[in-house]
Amino acid sequence: YGTDDNPTIWIDYFSGKQYRGGQVLNNYDAPLWKLPLFVKANSIVPMYAENNNPEAVTETNTKGTDRSQRIVEFFATEGEGSFTQYEDDGTIDNISYGDHVSTVFSSKATGGTATFTAAASQGSYSGYDSNRTTTFVANVSAKPASVIAKNGGTALNVTEVDSQEAFDAATPEAGQAVYFYNESPNLNHYGSDADSTEAEKGESFNDTKITTNPKVYVKFAKTDVAAAEQTLELGGFVNADATLAADRLNENLSAPANLAAPEDATTPTSIKLTWGKVDGATS
Repeated sequence: YGTDDNPTIWIDYFSGKQYRGGQVLNNYDAPLWKLPLFVKANSIVPMYAENNNPEAVTETNTKGTDRSQRIVEFFATEGEGSFTQYEDDGTIDNISYGDHVSTVFSSKATGGTATFTAAASQGSYSGYDSNRTTTFVANVSAKPASVIAKNGGTALNVTEVDSQEAFDAATPEAGQAVYFYNESPNLNHYGSDADSTEAEKGESFNDTKITTNPKVYVKFAKTDVAAAEQTLELGGFVNADATLAADRLNENLSAPANLAAPEDATTPTSIKLTWGKVDGATS
């Protein structure tokens, strides 16, 4: 919940709408397809590219997990965040996870500048290849003024593309990075009309456009991620929800009237309180 002076902000993963912690959300919109999923502000979520098989990609298993592509999504607002990712070959030896690779991801947003960092990976395991493409995904509420990507202390040449399709298909060369600002990403890119019967068309999940908050996508050229850290700096960074009301006391509110504890709603472990609605109260 955070503190009284600085309550935790939770972000609706599917819409980008922000909420203050420590409250009950009445009448929350959650249709059958939508799991109520919230991400704590300043969280960091490392991922691999989407796949249909948990096994590693091989010549015969082309739809498996491609560990040569790592993706890191940042839900930064104001403040700092950090997460350590652990990766191994998927086997467990007694109670030890054995050899593994750890990578510290962090973010810091203050004064209109946000810096996202993937520290140099540490460790190794059988079959590990540290040569990888890294995609940073930063949630924002407006297009940043500047985008600076670096491998260690060396700045990369950042090229902006004009579509999500172009970004996804891009393979930046050494010393390069590709950037795309998506103002309204559609999270539902799995289904299509072809998957629906005539009776389902227009009503199925496949036809549901899940539009979320703007995101900045930056893809770094494949490099040895164990050799140096990778950083992304966004100037003019902002990730704020204009509908998020200020959390401050309204001195003009009247005191609640008709406070009661109905006897028929009292149990050995709980007491339900009721009172008349106070105009202007938000929490």
